[in-house]
Amino acid sequence: MFSATLRRTLSGILILGQLLPSLALASSVCTTISGDSSGGSGLGSVFSVIGDGKITIHSDDKCSVAFANGSVVNAKAGNYTAPGSTDDKACKDVISGNVVKASGTSASALSLDTYSGSSSDFSITLSNSSQISINGQNFNRNASSTQTVTVSGRAFTIPKIGDTFEVPAGEYGTISSSNQQTFNIAGSSKVKSIEMSGCKASGSTISLAPGSYFIDSISWGDQCSLSVTGSTGTATMNFKNGLKVGQSGACVNFIDCDKMKTLSLASAESLLIYAEQHPERLQFNVYNGDFTASDRTYISAGVYVQNGKASLTAASNFAFAGEILANNIEVTQNNNGVMFYSKPSSMSPSSSTTTTTTVHNDTYSLTQPAIPAIVNVGDYAFRANQRDLLADNKTPGISGHLQAFKVTSDGTLDNSAVIWDSADVIKAMDDTTRRGKMMTLGADGKYVAIASVDAAALGSSTAERILNPNTENGKYLAGRDPDSLIGRPWKTTPIIVGDSVLFAADDGFLYSVKRSSGALNWAWMPRQILPQTADAATLMSTHPWGQIATFSVDGKTYVTGSALSGALHFTLEVSTAGDALSGDTPVWQDYRAGKSSPTYPFGGDAPRMANKTDGTAAGKLAYVVDNKLVIRKIDGSATNADKSLTPTVSSNLFYYSDDEIYFGDRTGQIQLTDSTGTVQENPGKLGLDSTYPVESVTAALVNSSSGNSLYILAQTSHRVSAITRDPAGSWSLAWYTAVGLASTGVTSIDSDLLITAPPEISAGLVLIPVTRKGSGENCTDDTAYIFGPLDLVSGQSSFANVKVSGQAVTDLLHLIGSGPSLGIVRTTVVNGATSTDVLLGTTSRAELPITLTKAKTKTRLNWRELTTYF
Repeated sequence: MFSATLRRTLSGILILGQLLPSLALASSVCTTISGDSSGGSGLGSVFSVIGDGKITIHSDDKCSVAFANGSVVNAKAGNYTAPGSTDDKACKDVISGNVVKASGTSASALSLDTYSGSSSDFSITLSNSSQISINGQNFNRNASSTQTVTVSGRAFTIPKIGDTFEVPAGEYGTISSSNQQTFNIAGSSKVKSIEMSGCKASGSTISLAPGSYFIDSISWGDQCSLSVTGSTGTATMNFKNGLKVGQSGACVNFIDCDKMKTLSLASAESLLIYAEQHPERLQFNVYNGDFTASDRTYISAGVYVQNGKASLTAASNFAFAGEILANNIEVTQNNNGVMFYSKPSSMSPSSSTTTTTTVHNDTYSLTQPAIPAIVNVGDYAFRANQRDLLADNKTPGISGHLQAFKVTSDGTLDNSAVIWDSADVIKAMDDTTRRGKMMTLGADGKYVAIASVDAAALGSSTAERILNPNTENGKYLAGRDPDSLIGRPWKTTPIIVGDSVLFAADDGFLYSVKRSSGALNWAWMPRQILPQTADAATLMSTHPWGQIATFSVDGKTYVTGSALSGALHFTLEVSTAGDALSGDTPVWQDYRAGKSSPTYPFGGDAPRMANKTDGTAAGKLAYVVDNKLVIRKIDGSATNADKSLTPTVSSNLFYYSDDEIYFGDRTGQIQLTDSTGTVQENPGKLGLDSTYPVESVTAALVNSSSGNSLYILAQTSHRVSAITRDPAGSWSLAWYTAVGLASTGVTSIDSDLLITAPPEISAGLVLIPVTRKGSGENCTDDTAYIFGPLDLVSGQSSFANVKVSGQAVTDLLHLIGSGPSLGIVRTTVVNGATSTDVLLGTTSRAELPITLTKAKTKTRLNWRELTTYF
C-alpha cells in the first residue's frame, strides 16, 4: 500500500522520447468491406411514413405540440397535415425555430425476421411481495436471503423481498406482474403474453437485457414502466398483435422521467435531458395492428409499425425521443406539453440493403497494456488486442488476442515482435485439456466444467456452442473468426496476477494465462452469462465484462470484477501465481438483475479496496450498483451494506477511508460521502462543469510545512478540474483546463480535442490524454496526444527542466500515435545498474515514453496502476 505523501518536486528532467518517426494513422490501416446493413444509422426524422402514408396532427389552427432536433418529417409532398395557416402558427423545431415541413420523400419498409412465437405454456406470476408462482408452484420470499429452485427442469433464483426477480432467457406462456412487483428478463425470449398492472409511480416494472424478444400480446397498465439493462446493446421487442403503451406516468427507456415531470418539456434543461436519451437501446417492432401511446408517458425508442398506424393520443406531459416509422402516423390531440425529439434509433431504411463499412485491417487495442510495476529491459508486457478481419485483411471475422511484447530500454513495447499470442496457444491446445479448464458455476454454486453444467443453466444455449463457436458449420459465429476461440477483449484492461495474466473477452470468459508462454491456466464464465450465449451477436455487441482488479490480503490473493454492466460484482480467490482458482466457489457474488453501475470506467468498475489499510476500512471493498454505495469485506466475512446515494454517480469511486469516499456525478460535481452514504456539502457545492458527467476521479496529497493538502482531479470529456482541501479542511477550486476554456493562468485545451482517459499525477505534474477525433464512423482517423505537463497545485505549464527529444519544451501538446488516447501507464524500468520511472502514453497502436527522474518521495492515492478508467 502507498504512503501518504507526494511532494511537489520536479527534481530532474522530463524527457518525452522520440516522436515515432512513422505513425500508422488510421487512414492507412483501414479497409472497406461490403455487407448487409445492420441498422444504427437512423431515418433522419422523428416521424417517417412508408410509401404513400400520411402524417396528421389534428386540432386547432395553431400548432401547440413541439418538435426538437429536426424540422423535417419523412412523407411525400401533400402527405403531411398540421395546424398553422401561417408560419407563426405552424409546428416548429424549438431549437432552430424552423417550421416543420415534409421532406417530399417517404421511407422504405423494414425487412423483419419471420415472427417466431412461443410454443410453451410455462407461466410466472408475481402478485405480491412475499410469493412467486412458477408454473403453478408457489415459493415464498424472505427478507434476508435468496434461494435457488428448479421447476420443470428450469433453474430460478427466488430473490429477497424487495429485490427484482429475474426471468431466465427462454420460452414462456404468461408472465404476469401486479401490485408493484418488478421483474427482469435476462436475455432473448419468446412469450405468449406479458401482463402488467398495479404499477408504482416510479421505477421499472419490467427490465430487459439486450436481445430479441417475440411477444404475442402485452397488457400495459397505467404507470407501468420499462428499461433496458446495461449501457450498450439493443432490446428488440417484436409484438405480434399491436402495442398500447400505458399512460399516467409510464417511463419507457427514458432517462430522468421524474425530473421531466417538474419541467416544461421544451425548456433548455429539458433539451439537455433529451440529448442524453438512448433510443437506439430499445426497438419496438409491431407486426400486426397499431402502436398507441397516450399522455403522461415518456418514451425513448425506435418504433416500427409494419401493417398498422402509430396513434399518439398525446394530451399533455408526453415526450418521445427517437424515431417512429409506420404506414400512417396520427397525433390526435394538439396540446401544450407534448414534445417529439428526433434522435437516431437502431432502425435503418432497409435491413437488406448492401452497405459498405470501414474497419481496421490490423491488430489494435482499445485498452492500456498490463506492465509490471518494475521491469527489467527485455521483460514482458501484455496488450489485449483484437482484429476485425481474417488474416487476408479482406474477410470480416472478429477475434481476440492477448499478446506479449518485450520492454525496451526506454520503457516502450517492442511491437515489431510478438513473443506469444494466447489465441494461437489456446487454439493449439489439446481439445480435451482446454475444455477441462473452462469453468462456470453449477446449480449448487460450485465450480464445474462448462461441458458438465446442468442444462437449466444454459437456457436455450448449449455447452458446445460456448466451447466451440464454429459448431454446426458456423451457425453461431455471429461475425467471429471461425478459427478463433477467444472473443475480443474490447475495453477490459488486463491485469497481472503473480505468474499469470488475466483478461476478459466478449465471448463471456475471464481468462488466466501464463506470463511466460500464454498457455491457458483456467477460464471462468459467470453462470448469469451462460444463457446469453444463445444470442452471440447481442452478447458481443453488449460487451459483457466491466473491469477487473487484484488485491493481496492476509496472504491470500483475490481477483475482483464486474460484469453485465455492473449487475454482477464478485470476488474470486486464486493461487498466489494466479494459475488456479482456490476453493470450490467464488468468495462472494452480488448479482442484481436489471441493475447497473456507472458507465465509467467502461462496463463498470471492479470493486476497489480502501487506500487506507488501517482503521475501519481495513480489508474492505467498495462499489456502486443501482446508485447505491456497497461496502463489504473482501473475504466475504461481513454482510454488505447498501446505502442509497442522492446524486447520480457517473465515475469510479476514490475510496480513501470509510470517512472519505469521493465520486463524480452526472452534473459535473465531485461528491464526498462516507460509509453511511451521507453526502456532504463540500466539495459538492463547488460548481465545476454541469454540461458533462464526471468520468474519472483521481487524487494525490501534497506535503507542505503546514500539513497535507488533498488534490482531487475531476475529469469529464471536456474538462479537468482540480479541487483541493487545505490542511485546515477548507475546500476550493484550485484550477481547471477545458476544451477552449481555462482558469486564469492556465492554458486551455485545443477546441478540436476531447479528453479520452483519466489524467495522470506524477512528481507533482499532471498529464492529460486527449484525442483529435477523426471523421470515420467505424475505423476513425483519430490522433492521440498527451496534454501537459501542468503543475498539480497551480495548473500552470511546467516547462522548467523539461525537454522533448532533447529540446526545450515550449508546447503542451505531444503527439503519441494513431487511434484514441487510451491513458497513461506507469512503470519503473531497470536497465543494468540504473532505474528510470516511465509513463507510457498509450494509443490503440503506439506508446510514447515520458521519462521522469525520480522525485524524493512520490505517492498516488488510488489504484490506477491496476486498472484503466474509460
